[in-house]
Amino acid sequence: MTALLIIGDLVVLYLFIMLGRLSHGESLNFLAVSEASAPFVVGWLIAVILVGAYKLEKLDTYGGAVQKTVLAWIIGMPLGFIIRALMLQRWFHWSFIAITMVGTLLFLLVWRLAFTYILKKKGGSTA
Repeated sequence: MTALLIIGDLVVLYLFIMLGRLSHGESLNFLAVSEASAPFVVGWLIAVILVGAYKLEKLDTYGGAVQKTVLAWIIGMPLGFIIRALMLQRWFHWSFIAITMVGTLLFLLVWRLAFTYILKKKGGSTA
């Protein structure tokens, strides 16, 4: 189940970046979207490991899932902005930061709450 959670996190972040690129008329080819999403994926993965957000026993309640997701998001998304700024050698307009912060939180919360629902349906199995 942990593999499903990791894959779901990556897909959700990738889809959010695709949506952003689509709204700006930018290329949706795999490499372009991967390059744009990489800093946020790296930031997110570092954060979820630091806060233990891949420990299934912490995600077996909706409250636990929200808590771990928000904690990882508070660390991971700003870290992603820093990595992206270093890559691009510039900072970002406040609206990009605000939309990305709110959007990624919503996408991640919906996915991780759905994952908790799946985990509960399976009886909390960690296999």
